[in-house]
Amino acid sequence: MAFSVALKIQTFIADAYVPGVPTPTSQAWYGGDNRGFSSSDTVRFRTKQYLTFNFDNNGASWNGFTDTGETHRYTINTKTGYQFDQTDKQSPTTIRHSLVTAGSKMTGAADDRIQIRCICDSQNPFEPFAPAINYTYMVTVYKKGTVNISGTHDGFPCYESYARLNSGSWQALHRRKNMI
Repeated sequence: MAFSVALKIQTFIADAYVPGVPTPTSQAWYGGDNRGFSSSDTVRFRTKQYLTFNFDNNGASWNGFTDTGETHRYTINTKTGYQFDQTDKQSPTTIRHSLVTAGSKMTGAADDRIQIRCICDSQNPFEPFAPAINYTYMVTVYKKGTVNISGTHDGFPCYESYARLNSGSWQALHRRKNMI
């Protein structure tokens, strides 16, 4: 029996804007994603990790994709009132995934499983000293159709993960609002 599982892990800023660090002559704001939890493929995000897993009677395979959302900074000179807008994007290489060989079995047997380590360490491209978005998850997908995700993440921003079987509807695995 062949089937596939898709998994996505996303982070987002729920607010429309968040304040930056003021200086004596300016105030900065950052554009947030202005949304709640959503499994839609068209929502804005800070980081995104998308994994696919395929199982059949001959074995199993997996593939992964990472992306980062655009960061918008709005700076106002407090003396002149002039607003300066900037857009940048952190490198998707700040999000990684790798096969955990010891936790995986891809032989075509009924108890096949694929285990992937997912790591994110992605910073605001404008603020080198700002805390990064950090998480480390261990994802195990079993041929019988179950998904196990465990790990840790920091308190900001919001975190969400979803899975779907054979192009069906997305099912929420984890949702966490800002803890800050």
